[in-house]
Amino acid sequence: MLAAGGIPLQYAVVCVLGAEHGAYTDSEGYFRLRVKKNDSIVVGNFGYETIHLPALGVLDSILLSEETIEIPPVTVLPERAYRDKAQVGYHRQKRNYGMAFGPGMRVATLVHNPRGVAAYIDYICFQISDKGKRKDSRLRVNLLSVGTKKGKPTMPLLENGIIIARNKLRRNTRLDIRHLRLQFPPEGCFVMLEWLGSRPQDSDSIDLYPCISGHQETENRGGIWYASWFKGWSRFPGRHGTLNVSLKVRYPKKGAQ
Repeated sequence: MLAAGGIPLQYAVVCVLGAEHGAYTDSEGYFRLRVKKNDSIVVGNFGYETIHLPALGVLDSILLSEETIEIPPVTVLPERAYRDKAQVGYHRQKRNYGMAFGPGMRVATLVHNPRGVAAYIDYICFQISDKGKRKDSRLRVNLLSVGTKKGKPTMPLLENGIIIARNKLRRNTRLDIRHLRLQFPPEGCFVMLEWLGSRPQDSDSIDLYPCISGHQETENRGGIWYASWFKGWSRFPGRHGTLNVSLKVRYPKKGAQ
């Protein structure tokens, strides 16, 4: 699997169309996947186009082109103006359930921007209720923009995301991204957590992978979150509650110019 310029594309998703198994590309862009004679495969990655190919017709490298998605413009002030710290998202919910998945599973929770103005993101925070038992289990964390048409997760704000090994996870994980000087859009963004793996058979052991904690709403008013398993995003209704994820941000001081 190659990106523009012949660069190997790691962690691209390859799945069998209409089936419930898939794989990821390794650091050199290679993947291994069980297919049948008449199968078709779907290939894609965040920020790149999604293509369909006959499984037995893949004899050489697959080239993925970057996808262009329009994002609303953001007004940026001098960084010294951003001193009003706040934590937004679902960081005060009482944990009362966990969600464990296998490789290929992605969940994305929308973190609203309550002030509707751009801010800087300092930290990404989420809760793990079970760190899992697999030594090779990893999580990829990314921030995704909100689609202008359907409000679904779209473009990644972090080019390759942040990959965390199992032994680096903590019950309350906080990722410091201050050095990236990443903007928190006025419309908010999605926090995405993705369970990484390369072998289709790994999905039979979902209970061994890191489990994300969440909160079940009592009045059917949960957060907006989506799930994807080697496929497109599907929205979960509010009655399923929300995941405990949040962002620590810096807003501009009132009157800053």
